Amino acid sequence: MIVRHIAAFSDGTTGGNPAGVAICKTLPTEFAMQQIAADVGFSETAFAEPRAGRWRVRYFSPETEVPFCGHATIALGAALAMDHGDGVFGLALNFRGNHGRGATSWGNVCRRTPVSADTKQARRSAISGKCTGIAWLC
Repeated sequence: MIVRHIAAFSDGTTGGNPAGVAICKTLPTEFAMQQIAADVGFSETAFAEPRAGRWRVRYFSPETEVPFCGHATIALGAALAMDHGDGVFGLALNFRGNHGRGATSWGNVCRRTPVSADTKQARRSAISGKCTGIAWLC
């Protein structure tokens, strides 16, 4: 599994609010998601799997599952746009479904570092690229 580290609201490679993002074929077990989030060490990590034409999303802090996280959702939209191109992505969240719009061409608001779940290496990884935009629509 690849866990990306993406900073929403950044300006190029500086600032922002970091989140972990894992896009999976199927979601790991709750125990595994909790362990991965703890290893990542950011305030939240988003886990997403394709389900019925949407993306089922769950959010974990290092200590527990949380119902929603705005900056992790923005980071997820950026990751989906990187993987699937600009578009609108249906999201099935813990409290309701929404749509996120991801794009890679609207000003600098996030950065990314693709890394494995090995967070010691992840923390040492250099910024290897950046996405150049994301918008969230409710």
